[in-house]
Amino acid sequence: MIPHLLSGSRRKQRAFLLSVCMLSFTIIATAQEPAEPFRFGKFDLELLDQVKQLDKKFDDQGLVYKDAEMNAYLDRIGHTLIKGEEKLENVDWQFHILRDPSVNAFALPNGSVYVFTGLLARMENESQLAAILAHEIVHVRNRHTYRSYRSYRKKTLTVNLLTAAAGLAGAEGLGIAAQFILTISVIGYSRDLEKEADLDGAELICESPYDPEAMVGALECLQQPYDVDLDGEPFYSDHPKTKDRVNYVREFLAKSAAKSAAGREEQKSGTNKEKYQLDIAGLTRHNIQLDIDDGRYRTAVTLGKRLIEIQPSAANHTALADAYAALGPRAFEPTAEERSDKGKGEARKRRNKLTLVEEERNLASTPSGGELQKANYEESEKLYRRALESDPGFAMAWRGLGALFEKRDQSQNAIDAYRKYIELRPSAMDRLLIMRRIKNLETKLVPGAEKQQ
Repeated sequence: MIPHLLSGSRRKQRAFLLSVCMLSFTIIATAQEPAEPFRFGKFDLELLDQVKQLDKKFDDQGLVYKDAEMNAYLDRIGHTLIKGEEKLENVDWQFHILRDPSVNAFALPNGSVYVFTGLLARMENESQLAAILAHEIVHVRNRHTYRSYRSYRKKTLTVNLLTAAAGLAGAEGLGIAAQFILTISVIGYSRDLEKEADLDGAELICESPYDPEAMVGALECLQQPYDVDLDGEPFYSDHPKTKDRVNYVREFLAKSAAKSAAGREEQKSGTNKEKYQLDIAGLTRHNIQLDIDDGRYRTAVTLGKRLIEIQPSAANHTALADAYAALGPRAFEPTAEERSDKGKGEARKRRNKLTLVEEERNLASTPSGGELQKANYEESEKLYRRALESDPGFAMAWRGLGALFEKRDQSQNAIDAYRKYIELRPSAMDRLLIMRRIKNLETKLVPGAEKQQ
């Protein structure tokens, strides 16, 4: 399909987060200060001033997902968890969504909690999302960032931090403290602090209306990559492995099961999978496009199938059709070769050498890739047509169908579909782009026209 007009800029925007994450390789696990009442010092206040730039930076770079309904939804869950919590000095609780298909979330020490669209789309119900928020809330409540920064300042790694920061793309205008705080917030803290956030978060969930078992379910969801994981678990030198986190959280919950049967029954809210998927359907469709732009085609198809199961609407059929068109010359299920260490190594080399378009072209040139592409394109067309059967006026289905016909060198069909899209959306942002595509396709239909140019 045609990449969205903003797809290039999205990759640049995401590069800001990813490049800052590179700073993590200079950070090592440090001894934590003993638990004691937290009092702000000079460097803490300086760090707080710098971190306020980050909220603005995310917003200015278009990373924040702007949807009033979804923002209100996330805010409601977050404030349900902090209800009754003691007010913290220099903390203003705000819950935001970042447009990024990665399965991640982080919190800044000023109370700004960020959840990635990729994580929201991965969770199975509201209680699991609440469990993630509880973990991040504990990081803020227990002042983990400040304590880590204090400890870090005592170490001799400052020179390494400065060296890494000097070449950090995308973090211009941020002070060293703000770069540190973003890095450690996104990547994770020491093993001890991450475990503390897990267990205190589980306790917070137990005290909330949500199902405590969702903490385990949320962690298990993180262990289910839909695409071949080429990066492994890169940050676990200082972070408990997911399977270990599942084990100690499950043990904690078992010990906390002394509550009355009535009390446990009251805590089973937020477990309805279908309701959750309906609540986040618009965000999931948005994240499917982000996954496509990022080359996570199998994830995009999986999320699209999930949408169809709960609501076979024109919009959801179109999202799944987009995903199948992008899957192209790939099998939905990764092969044993792709999962092998050798296969992963070759995939990493291709990722470093080729663009997504070049990689697709190479795969499609093989006999098996050509057959897979044909089958996935046929499935994509079926889905677009189902979308149009339910809503003939759904413009995005016509747009996707036009792009699919163009890929299959069916120029007249592509022109007709594109014209229908423009007719339905005369003021579309990509109108000029589509008109140029129509013109190029019309040129192909004129014999000898290409030679004359």
